[in-house]
Amino acid sequence: MASPSLPLTDTKIKNAKPKEKDYKLSDTRGLYLLVTKSGGKHWKLKYYFETKEQKLSLGAYPEISLLKARELREIYKSQVANGVNPVKELKRKKEANKALAAKNLNTFEKLARERLLKVEDGISETHHKRSLKGLENDCFPFIGHLPMDEVKASHIIEILQIMTKRGVRDSAKKVYYSISKTFVWAVANGHAERNPASDIQVSEIIGKAKVKNYVTIVDNEGIKNLLTSIEEYPGCQRRS
Repeated sequence: MASPSLPLTDTKIKNAKPKEKDYKLSDTRGLYLLVTKSGGKHWKLKYYFETKEQKLSLGAYPEISLLKARELREIYKSQVANGVNPVKELKRKKEANKALAAKNLNTFEKLARERLLKVEDGISETHHKRSLKGLENDCFPFIGHLPMDEVKASHIIEILQIMTKRGVRDSAKKVYYSISKTFVWAVANGHAERNPASDIQVSEIIGKAKVKNYVTIVDNEGIKNLLTSIEEYPGCQRRS
């Protein structure tokens, strides 16, 4: 009867030399160190999940010490005992982290600038500069750092309310349309799920434009003075 293998020690690991072929140094409970012919030392964990043999890489020695490798073994063995396959769980977390990283890269400011760059040739230089300035002054400081799908209608409303209180109603309206166009473009290009600006009735936030009423001229003297003023205006010339 073969005697059970003894647990590994730091000394045994440090003294392990490469051979013509890769070989294993076993610890306990499925943990082993793979020593490659090139001299690398890599921790592996063998376990069974739903009667099938699985192998999991735990990292390289000495970055992952013997003590740390054993700690990781216990964590993953506990997952197996609770019906979780560590290989699939690590893959799921990796994909989730990748998706989160991509989401965090797609901030409102990044995509707003990208959109303006894309449409630059199709709009006037004045319009481009005005749109960018409005976003930089009144939008980016509030939502520029947020991932697109974290920007809510309430954020946009707050921006419009602040601008309206400053008395720049027309500028607020333009900023609103810049925000909305950014989201429309982002949705079309797969960078956002929806456009939160579409939930906002902009006139309800900034108010309707005030109509200026002018005095109606009904008397002959007033009409005569008006015609004289028009005739004397530098932009008007009498036809001969």
